[in-house]
Amino acid sequence: MFSIVYEHSLVAPEGKPDMVHFNSFTAMTQLQQEAFLWISQPLKFGTICFFTISGFLLGKQLKSTQQAFAYYKKRLAVVGIPFLIAFLLFYFKSIGYGIIVGRFGSFIESLPKLVDQFWQLLFTTSYWFIFVFLLSLALMLSGWRYLGLRTITILSFFATLFYAVNVYTNWIEPRHTFAFPAFIFYICLGVWLSRHDHYIKWVQSFSIGWLGLFLAVIFLVAAIESVLLWQLNSIDPRNTLRISNQVFSLVVFLCLLRANFLHKLPFVNPRAESFGIYLYHTFFVSFITKSVTLIPALAFLGYQPQYTGWEMAGTSILRFVLVYVSTLLFVKLVNQTRLRWILGNHSG
Repeated sequence: MFSIVYEHSLVAPEGKPDMVHFNSFTAMTQLQQEAFLWISQPLKFGTICFFTISGFLLGKQLKSTQQAFAYYKKRLAVVGIPFLIAFLLFYFKSIGYGIIVGRFGSFIESLPKLVDQFWQLLFTTSYWFIFVFLLSLALMLSGWRYLGLRTITILSFFATLFYAVNVYTNWIEPRHTFAFPAFIFYICLGVWLSRHDHYIKWVQSFSIGWLGLFLAVIFLVAAIESVLLWQLNSIDPRNTLRISNQVFSLVVFLCLLRANFLHKLPFVNPRAESFGIYLYHTFFVSFITKSVTLIPALAFLGYQPQYTGWEMAGTSILRFVLVYVSTLLFVKLVNQTRLRWILGNHSG
């Protein structure tokens, strides 16, 4: 979730309250757009790594497809309900703010805006992530049960390739937030890895130096591809399903298998805190965004038309640190109470 928080903390132009379909990327200068692509690429691996890790855990826990319904029901309880609570809280928070600033009139007049707001928040904020995960998981488990794991893996692999090409061709809506068939493949890949431990041991035998070099090279390729898509006027040049970014994400996954550094972060408990950080970091991003517009002294934390690429990078890192630390402290606090279940944490 570290990379997902980073991506949503990046400095970008903010639209006005009535600009529901505002595209912050196109509002930047050309130099800022190119810089933004390079700034965002280093941690653009979170989504694919998450789906792969989720598949790995699924493969370890689910030994028979007859258990699929029970497993999915448990996922809905542990993941789905906390997600729904957090999303609805954020939605109603946004509606409340809209009422305060006069964006909404009577209920009947505002109903189309309310529906559109719901759709936009679900698919243009970080909340798309878990919604698509639960949908992909349901389709994967159904396909596994009725078609077999090999068949669903092959079909989803071609779906992933289709979306990688579609980034250029625009046969259908190219945004990765709608591309749930493509992510099924990475759940299947994780399941496959969980049942072939010898491949994991093989990866762990790799030289960390060679893996690091390969990672640096594929990072450059992925960043260059996003710049190319930008030059081709793509509506989503940072698309997660760019073929180079898929490879980049998998290489990061291999590096994580090779060198587990979580024990070096004693102040973070990934199992108990990561999901909560994902669910509620958007509130802190929104708080900073609103604070920037209301408090002139904090203007430097927001987008400025005169910012250079280096200034955008520095400000983005500062915003990320503020958002991550604030959310982490909030999650640690909630985990000390009986409300820890709203973070998907049922331990203790």
